Amino acid sequence: MLRFHIGLFPVQAHQAAPYLIALAVIGILYGACLALVQRDFWKLIAFAAVSHLSLIVLGIYGFTAIGSAGAVYQILSHGVVDGALFFLLGLLYDRYQNSQINVYGGLASKLPSTATLFVLTTLAMIGLPILSGFVGEFLILSSTFGGVSKGWAVAASLGVILGAAYMLWLVQRVFYGPQSDMVAAKPPHDLDFRELVLLWPLAILTLVMGVAPSIWLPTIEQGVRPRPGIMRTVDTHFMAQGGQR
Repeated sequence: MLRFHIGLFPVQAHQAAPYLIALAVIGILYGACLALVQRDFWKLIAFAAVSHLSLIVLGIYGFTAIGSAGAVYQILSHGVVDGALFFLLGLLYDRYQNSQINVYGGLASKLPSTATLFVLTTLAMIGLPILSGFVGEFLILSSTFGGVSKGWAVAASLGVILGAAYMLWLVQRVFYGPQSDMVAAKPPHDLDFRELVLLWPLAILTLVMGVAPSIWLPTIEQGVRPRPGIMRTVDTHFMAQGGQR
């Protein structure tokens, strides 16, 4: 979207922006609502991805510098967070051969390292301050509220709140409460050294991205800054239409 739609067709992208913003907000709420009712953790994560990627689209088509930077930062954050989350869910499926959420329960007492990293990754995904997901979400929502539409910003914020609800419900159902029969019947098999070596750098990176976004944001802002030639094309079009940029 950034490099091809906006980069190659800036005038048409500006014309389509109101519709894409509306579709983005619909996607945020639609994905979050469907994730709330899933009973399979793979499907829950799939619909969560729909919701979070729609938030990125909202940041892109708001056509603000802050929103665009937030969208790119959110892309980077999800590359880290979703990688860790899919790895952890894959480990659970490998150990228990089941992706149905209702057959889990009480895993934290048997797999403490898995639970710790899963909770940390979940908090990063839902945008807890000081973790990577917060930066992108804050930039996108604040730019939408101040420079696009307060109504769309409020609706998108509701989707973010729903995201916290379904992810925290997943954590509570899988790792806490009484142990399920399936969990009690299986011997404990927590993360081994190789898996810890793969996961802890991702967990640490989510923290670094949350507390020191200035490492990445200057470069991102240069990358998403409109090129003069493109802006002249957009200005010429809107002046020909008798409008304002």
